[in-house]
Amino acid sequence: MKRYNLSVKRIIFGLIGSYLLYVLLTAVVLFGFYSPDIQATVFEQESAYEYFRSKDRVALVDDGVKAGMARLHVIENATSSLDISYYSMQGGDSVPVFFSTIIDAADRGVEVQILLDGIFHNLRGKDRDMIYAVEKHPNIELRFYETLDILRPWTWHNRLHDKFIIADQEVALIGGRNIGDKYFASDGYQDAVFDRDVMIKRTSEIEANQISAIDEMIHYFQLVWEHEYTAPATNNLRNRQVKKAENSLEKLRETYILWQENKPLAYQETIDWGKMFHPTNGVYFVHNSLERGHKEPNVWIELVRLMEQAEDSIFLQSPYIIPTDNMIRFLNVENVTADDITLLTNSLAATPNIVAHSGYRNHRKDLAGRDLNLYEYQGPNDSVHTKSMVFDKQISAVGSFNLDARSTFLNTESMVFIDSESFAHELIEKQEQTILPNSLPVSPTGDYHPEYEEMAAPVSSFKRGLAFVTTILVQFFEFLL
Repeated sequence: MKRYNLSVKRIIFGLIGSYLLYVLLTAVVLFGFYSPDIQATVFEQESAYEYFRSKDRVALVDDGVKAGMARLHVIENATSSLDISYYSMQGGDSVPVFFSTIIDAADRGVEVQILLDGIFHNLRGKDRDMIYAVEKHPNIELRFYETLDILRPWTWHNRLHDKFIIADQEVALIGGRNIGDKYFASDGYQDAVFDRDVMIKRTSEIEANQISAIDEMIHYFQLVWEHEYTAPATNNLRNRQVKKAENSLEKLRETYILWQENKPLAYQETIDWGKMFHPTNGVYFVHNSLERGHKEPNVWIELVRLMEQAEDSIFLQSPYIIPTDNMIRFLNVENVTADDITLLTNSLAATPNIVAHSGYRNHRKDLAGRDLNLYEYQGPNDSVHTKSMVFDKQISAVGSFNLDARSTFLNTESMVFIDSESFAHELIEKQEQTILPNSLPVSPTGDYHPEYEEMAAPVSSFKRGLAFVTTILVQFFEFLL
């Protein structure tokens, strides 16, 4: 019997070890051999700006509370359709409020399509009942993009990272925020994040052979919605799930009523959204392709194009900056001639993602030693989650794209590009008022300038030690960060 038990254990451990080796080879090592075909991309592909230059109007949504209000405003004012795409529901009261507002819209007859990432949607445990609720509603359909497949580990990296809402094919909201309290909190909220959205409003000023950026967003949403990698949330609700769905629907309807009656003071402000819009010379939408494995890095290609075309200034802000060799191959550094280049990311004190930050730390000294200004946001209780860029104080880019290999080659990503001096001015002004005053410049040695060292936010010994170890380890797989 002992020999039998030992043999069974050996078989089990052998199977587990074989599976882990299989995962290592197909989900890690395989991706390390990728080498992009640049000739087939940058040099043959023309900018989307040449084709889709509609003069949609745009509004910057920078403040967290206003960002929450903007989402509710767009959903509550929808009359016919809502297309919603998000990476993750990240907890707090804002998640049930978000879904309760969607239920209320569907009760009014609005047709709703919700698309979430199939692994990191976070609707589990008690929140899973909300899946049943929206599935039960006749006017709502929920789908997941690329659910977990343990037999094909290479699909695990094919994540849906888009974050946008389209209402009535007339108004859209796109940016870097997931749904969670930390993205929509008022000042003083512990672990809040700075992020940024753009509200887009269709106009009738469309030239021949050009379409609204909102039409491009709708086309992309339907492309993902109908894709073979996308699946319904549930095929059919079982009796027990139907009961949970009915209870959850009732709770969400009650949540919406209570929210209307007891909104936090910060959410009771009346906003004239119309006055926030800027005129534009052109707006266009860019997204990555949808292949598994490595994608055509369309967003990165467009950003590289704008970097090389910029004459005076470039401003790049991302929570993670990890310029891998495959990313840099698309960029001819000699063609980047702007005099004023600024990069802004999180410091070790501010970052909530040690692994991604460790990837950045391997490039920190090299970046700081170049002819640019590198800043790190210090917190104290916040982190930067914004993905936004401004070129020559004229063309702005806002969306879901991080400056790393994962956003470049692995995730679905989308950004809106805006040609508007007044919008760019507001974005830069907000940046200078909120984030830059709490950021420190990094010297060419890879440290803070001596005169600023005392201003650096404190970092615990544990976090500093963890970063030291992970900075060494991630060198071997930064192509997945």
